[in-house]
Amino acid sequence: MTNNGSCALPIEIAHWAKNAKESVRVHLDIYQGTPVFSARTYYAAGDGSWKPTRKGLTLSVQHLPALLEAVSNAEHQARSTGLIR
Repeated sequence: MTNNGSCALPIEIAHWAKNAKESVRVHLDIYQGTPVFSARTYYAAGDGSWKPTRKGLTLSVQHLPALLEAVSNAEHQARSTGLIR
């Protein structure tokens, strides 16, 4: 938290390997004055750093409840159809 009580952004929520050269990263941030949620693919650059790609999703945080419900429903359907355990 900063001195005025607001969070320092961006905040990394999670990340995991997508494959040997890419990872998925989830962040909360501000874009053009709007708080946003971002889930984006990153690639390993030649200098060892991770760079964002155009592949991903960025939404106003006001859409998080609907996104959470949709992802929860997708997980339920994937489990009930045997796509994941």
